[in-house]
Amino acid sequence: MTPTHPSDTHHRGTGLAVIKVSGPDRQSFLQGQLTQDTLLITPAQPLLAGWPNAKGRLNFVAWLLSWQEALWLVLPAELVDTAVQRLRMYVLRAQVRVEAVPAAVTFGPPTSFAHIDETGISNCFYSENEYWFSPVADPERGLHIALNAVPAATADTAEWQRAIIEAGVPSVFAATREHFVPQMLNLDLLGAISFTKGCYIGQEIVARTQHLGRIKRRMYRFTAGAAAEPGAPVYAGGKAVGEVVNAVTVDGRCMLLAAVRIESLAERLSLDAAGEYLLRRQPLAYHVPDQLTD
Repeated sequence: MTPTHPSDTHHRGTGLAVIKVSGPDRQSFLQGQLTQDTLLITPAQPLLAGWPNAKGRLNFVAWLLSWQEALWLVLPAELVDTAVQRLRMYVLRAQVRVEAVPAAVTFGPPTSFAHIDETGISNCFYSENEYWFSPVADPERGLHIALNAVPAATADTAEWQRAIIEAGVPSVFAATREHFVPQMLNLDLLGAISFTKGCYIGQEIVARTQHLGRIKRRMYRFTAGAAAEPGAPVYAGGKAVGEVVNAVTVDGRCMLLAAVRIESLAERLSLDAAGEYLLRRQPLAYHVPDQLTD
């Protein structure tokens, strides 16, 4: 098999990188850290997960993979160094190794695996040094991880960002780290939170938010006539009522996900306090409550 190089025209850079968690205690270690139930992970079933801090605010949202007798976290490259350092603080006596691993993470079809049918299970293909899966429920588009490969010097992240925005899958970036509890980013609606597995960092706050019905902000999809960046405020009536989560500009139109106060959805939302750059709500692939009583 010939690996697909990141510069291949069928694959685009994503701005993502990987963390490898290895050792005999890897599963129990991450079980005590992530919102996801790590007992559900299999090589053929990648899962979305969040890592909250002690106050229930997300340090990152990552795809969790089981591969090569290790667990892998796929997340924005700008968060990797900080995440590795912080995760290592919780290792203590566990037999676990947490490390950033050189890899190119690109977005495109599984061209490297086109003729290896036996490796494909549930839109997931893998070999010794490559892994491909479709996190946006599209068998023609997915993430391709090539170990020991150098990421493109200038990653074109637009195609990847557009795909996850359309799918309603959030990211946490350096500008938004520790800004959101998981439900604000719809992780409960995306199956990324286990409410039955037991304790993990921030679990008490996440569970209380869910069971007491205190989810006052939710993530919705919008378009706008002006560019936006993660962490930028969303306004209604001149007051900040939300925050941009993901954003990308394609063909002069900005597509974005924003966590917005549910009670403000009926107002004119904009990217500026003056109300010049209006947001237009777009449908998501799953139902998001738009009333506090939903």
